[in-house]
Order: sequence, then C-alpha cells, then structure tokens
Amino acid sequence: MVKTYTIIGIVAIAMSVGPAETDSANTFLIVGEIRTSQDSDGFQSENDIAEQTKFDWAEALVTVTHEVTNSRGENRVVELASGSFEDGRVSLQGDIDKPTYAKISIDNSQDSSLSSTVLIVPGNLVVHHFALLDHRGSHPNEIVLVGAARSTTNQNSMFSISGTYEPQQEDIDNDLLSVHITAEEYYKDNTLNVIDYGEVLLDQSNKFLVEADVDEPRVAQLEIAAGTRVLVRKYVVIEPKVKISLKRNHTVESQFVVATSDLGRHAMLLDSWQLQDEFVSAWDATIVASKSGSSSNKDGSPTEDFMQHWDKAFDIQLKNLKQFASEAQDPLNRLLALELARKILPPGTLKYREIIAWYDELATLLDSDIVERRVTPARNRITAFLKRTENAANLGVGSRVPEFSLANHEGEPISLTQITEDKRLILIDFWAIWCGPCIEAFVPLKKLYESYSNRGFEVVSIAVDTTIEDWKAISQKYELPWFDLHAAGDLLGPIAVAYGVQQLPTTYLIDSENRILRKNIKPDELSKVLQKRYGDSSSEN
Repeated sequence: MVKTYTIIGIVAIAMSVGPAETDSANTFLIVGEIRTSQDSDGFQSENDIAEQTKFDWAEALVTVTHEVTNSRGENRVVELASGSFEDGRVSLQGDIDKPTYAKISIDNSQDSSLSSTVLIVPGNLVVHHFALLDHRGSHPNEIVLVGAARSTTNQNSMFSISGTYEPQQEDIDNDLLSVHITAEEYYKDNTLNVIDYGEVLLDQSNKFLVEADVDEPRVAQLEIAAGTRVLVRKYVVIEPKVKISLKRNHTVESQFVVATSDLGRHAMLLDSWQLQDEFVSAWDATIVASKSGSSSNKDGSPTEDFMQHWDKAFDIQLKNLKQFASEAQDPLNRLLALELARKILPPGTLKYREIIAWYDELATLLDSDIVERRVTPARNRITAFLKRTENAANLGVGSRVPEFSLANHEGEPISLTQITEDKRLILIDFWAIWCGPCIEAFVPLKKLYESYSNRGFEVVSIAVDTTIEDWKAISQKYELPWFDLHAAGDLLGPIAVAYGVQQLPTTYLIDSENRILRKNIKPDELSKVLQKRYGDSSSEN
C-alpha cells in the first residue's frame, strides 16, 4: 500500500513561479514530493502508517549545493537553493550559468541526512523532479529522481534509454515503479564492481529517461521494479551515441517487453534475432501459456506444446549468441555476445571449457586494457568455479582440509595450525551476513561452545562474501566467543574455492590433524557428537 502526498500539482508548482522569476536563462527549478510506502516490514493500514510516522518532514531542511574550487585549489560548498516541504512538496529555485552537478540534501534532526546527486541544467523550460521515498519498514528512506535521470551533457559519450512501461499486474502501485540501469565488472582481486548508470521513478505517464556516460560498449542490466519487487529484467548493449527504447510489443498477444535500438551493437547482437517473427511467435506463445496456466500438466511438469515453443525460442537465442561469440569479425562484438550469453542463457548451457577457450582467444585479439578488466577476471572466475567444484568433491570424510591464515577483528593473522595446537576437535563454520541459517546457528553453537570449549572443542567461523565492516558489526552483535575470521572475496574467493564452499552455511568438523570427521554437520548433530566424545555437557571433564 502506498500513500502519495502529492503527484498531481508538480506542474502547478512550476507554473506558480512568477514570470519575472523565471525569465532568466540561468534559472533552474527543482520540485520535490514525498511518497510514503509500506514495505515488507510495514503496517496494514493508512492509520497505522500515519501513527508510525518516524519523522515530521515539514521540519526538514531541503538544500541544493555544489562544490566550487578557488584559484588555490581549495574546495568549498556553495548553497544554490533551500526550502522546506509544505503539504508534502517543495519548490527550489536558483541561478547557475552552466550545467552543474549538485547535491540535493534533506536534513532532519531525527534522521541522518539523505542526499542524491543531480545534474542541473539552467533554463526556465527545464524542471528537475525528485521524490523523497518515506518507507515504513526495514527499507531505508531515499531520494530518487522522477521521470528523467540525466548525469551527462556530453553527446560524444552519452547513451540513453527511454520508454513507457504500464504494468499488467493489478496489485502494482505505479507511484513506486522505478527503472535502474547497472553494469558489472570485476576488479583484479576478484571483487565485484557495480557500475550504476542511474535510477529513476516513472512519471505520471509511466515514462522514463536515463542519460549517462559510457566509456566503452558494455552489457548493462535494466530492471523495472515496484519497490523491491522486480517486474522486468532486460539486458542491453550500451555504447556512446546510442539510444535504446523500451516498450511493450503490442503486435503480439502477450505484449512482452522488448528493448530495441535502431543502430549500434545492440541492434546487431540482439535486435537481429529478438525482433524476428520466428523468435517473437515462439516467445509470445510461452508467455501466453504461462499467464493462462496452460504451460503445466496436473503434476506440475511442462506441457509438450509449451516445451516445443520454449525449445524453439531457446534454440534461437543460443544459436545466434554462440555464432556472434565465435564468428563475429569485431572481437569486441565477440566479447559482448559472450557476456550476453552468460547473462541470458540458463547456467550450464554453454560448456565451461568452451567459454574458457573463447576467453583465451579473445585475450589475443582485444586491447590489453580490456583483457585485464573484462576477459581475465571472467575467465578466472570460471576456473575458480571449476576448482571449487573439484575441491568440494575431494574434501570428504578422512581428507585433510587446507591450511589458512586469515585476519581476526584486530587484523592479526590467525592460522589453522595455531587453532589446532591445543584443540582436539574443531568446527570450521563458513557464513555470511545475508545467510539466515548461518546466523540462526550462532545461538545453539554458542551454547555448545560454552559447554565444551574447555574440553578440547573449538569453533572457527569464517565470514565470506561480506565486507569487513558488516562482518565486524554482526559478529559484535552476536558476541561470537570463538575464533572469528574474515576471508576476502565472495564464494569464488580463494578460501571458499580451497574449501569447496558452494553454499552457505558450509561446515567441517575436523580433528587436530586437520582430518575431516563430519561435513555440513548441524548444531543438533554436533551436540550428539560432542556428548558421545566428552560426555554430557553438565558433567566434568
């Protein structure tokens, strides 16, 4: 449920500013509104939302600022405009002489400051629009642009994605519909870098525009969501000077969403097959069948008719993307096709050895900088995945676990050898802050540790796929009393690969010689093992 303080009236705000105040070519106008939403941890009625209001936004100060640098290279913050919400909306007007990157900030004495960056373009015909999303629940409040998210005016490096989206689901509130454009790249240390090109709420006509700089052709992800619920996910190829349009295909029964471009690599690598009648008819049939419920038999298995359409659409995707990845004259198009295939096709469709061979060939054809950033890290993650799978199979009962040296909370290296020096039974517990079962296991593990740690039992927890800050915060919250260590990287990082950690939680119960006694043992099973070895927890050693 969503309560919008105001949507209608934004244009009126702009028009209410007198002619004498807007006739300057240097004038800019920013309008804002408050949209109140209930997320998964919210309440059930408008009265509940009103009663649980955390902040009185009428008391908040809204400012627009930007940084300027003087002749000595010193930076200072200059305020361009300020104001307050009145009846859930605010109008901010000021003067600038050129397009300027500025910060919209909302400061409330009861809340930490919210802020968002906006590219302000002067001129009385340009109205910049934002919404303060006042979430009632666990999701943090945020500032999001409405209608258009522009982060550049450089025509030589700009790409744009625009369109109209009208949800077909009846339970969707249009006030929270947003479009988010991102791309992914891995750093040398195998950590993920998410490139954020912009997020924008759809306007009253369900339209949106995102304009941003792109340094080279890339595969980007376009998501349309209602709050935290993703409705559409499409992959596009962005590059300078290319415009991509998102729309429903009204010529087919399902009206599925398609992203198209009149030119560029997107048109070549995607539109060349996804707009053809053969693919459209096959894909349309699968969507219609899914919506009507005719895609499944009574036992839940897919119908033969559905699978025929699905296989046809899948084969067209696979054939075209593989052909581009292996035969395109431009090696960058080969890379883009391979990146698209790994995003669009189900995992395992392309054989991993085949992918590695393609990456190895691209490493000889592409510029060394692109190879370093986009070829080598991707290849390394595939080889890490294969090695992790191999290690998971090899690390069975009786095998020795690999040695490690990882940092504790003080940054001191702790090795497995140190831990096993005076302990006869050690539980190695891999976890992450997003893993609910991992966190739930802390309570019974702490009880077992309290009962048996003085009898030769030890626990070492290793946090993976978690930042150091988050790891320390959660560890301190639960007051973990044992060796609590942090491993860099995600589930394809060095320690996770060495231990064959394919899922979380993963646990190893080992002896003092590093031999595995039990694998993926749960707290209740561990309790029985400890009782059998040491006796009842209440008895003396």
